[in-house]
Amino acid sequence: MRKLTGLLAGALGLATLAAFALVVVLLFGGLSRREAAPTVTPPLTPTRPATPTVVPTRITPPPLQTPTQPASPLPTPTVPGSGLEDYIFGPPQVILTHTTAMGLVGWLPDSERLLVTRRVPTDTVREYIETINVRTGEIQHYAERHSSSAKPVWLPTPQAVAYGDIDLVEKEIKLRISAGLSGQGRQIGGLWSPNIAADSDGRRVVFFLKGAEKRPYFFHVSQAITQPLPFNLAALERPDEEEAARGRATAYNIAWHPSQPKVAFYNNYHLFLASLDTGQVQEIDLGRRSTGEILWTFYARWSPDGRYLALLTTAGIPPVHFVDLAILDTTTGTLRRIDLNLRFPYVSEVAWAPNSRHLAIWAVITMQEGTDWAGLYLVDAVTAGMRRMMPETLFGSNNATWTWNMDWSPNGNTIAVACPGAGQPRWCLIPVTVRQ
Repeated sequence: MRKLTGLLAGALGLATLAAFALVVVLLFGGLSRREAAPTVTPPLTPTRPATPTVVPTRITPPPLQTPTQPASPLPTPTVPGSGLEDYIFGPPQVILTHTTAMGLVGWLPDSERLLVTRRVPTDTVREYIETINVRTGEIQHYAERHSSSAKPVWLPTPQAVAYGDIDLVEKEIKLRISAGLSGQGRQIGGLWSPNIAADSDGRRVVFFLKGAEKRPYFFHVSQAITQPLPFNLAALERPDEEEAARGRATAYNIAWHPSQPKVAFYNNYHLFLASLDTGQVQEIDLGRRSTGEILWTFYARWSPDGRYLALLTTAGIPPVHFVDLAILDTTTGTLRRIDLNLRFPYVSEVAWAPNSRHLAIWAVITMQEGTDWAGLYLVDAVTAGMRRMMPETLFGSNNATWTWNMDWSPNGNTIAVACPGAGQPRWCLIPVTVRQ
């Protein structure tokens, strides 16, 4: 399964980031920048925390059961009253075509611009970070970096992007903030990984520093201040007797709550929910499959109202044999596994509707010539109902890494999605209406 091998490049590839950086230096050390870098401030030296380490509480949902897979990809029927039958999706409309790989980071708050990455056509290891206005077609260039499985983030208040990048000269990972090539920029060196996240206003960026154990840090964008958070994930991790079943622990991915100072930190061993203001931390136990395998998360996405976390979960070491969808209700602590009842148990994309109840997902329904092809489904997070949308259309990835190919606009009117055709990566818009 060609794309499944690269499925967890973002989640597990960072475990060997130092080796990767060395390979990049050896292979591409002679590359030159194609454009001037933004003006940057000197790297900031973080101060050590004075607050004590917090002992976490643990939420343990009921054990998850593995469903029996049917012989044909028959979707779970739509549950009456779920609201899924009220959605109408129009035909996809192409808005952008590129000659090389593209990544969809997500919609900006105005529901008119998309944050995207595009591989530099003449360079296999660099990519542009840009916005595209889907109404006017205007593309605004913000930065260029080495291709990464870590998504950049949009900072609404300074109208800038923040992203992790590999510095080949200093041989380290840096946090860079850029308002465009003509704007002022900032950078912080010595990151543990390129995984970062930001609050909804874009005033604070959270990340991990190399050599700081596993204590996350804030960067206050307007004040240019780096501040440690009052907990250390290394002190909260548990010894694990089944390490060989999942390989080495990877760097933490980060997902910031849409309206509160709350962050999910997750890797192939742990899922923590942390309050950044109080320092309180909860660990979420995802349980096991009926086969005894421990489940872990490689992608987490908050619902717009911040109540739910959509989790793409799996077990074992890649190439894995399934990717499931689970919904964590952070208010009640209930974890619901969505039984998709498909022949190929792989969910590769997930995007919330603005009502924080419905999700659009890609679920692999066929494999042709070594490539995965997905169907587009709507899922109800409350009832677990499911409905296949646009059954005549198969969707394929524009990017080697899953979770870079779909997002639902904040106003609910449009789904941006990678769409196949003409042998080149393309972005399409699917108009969405809801019956009243």
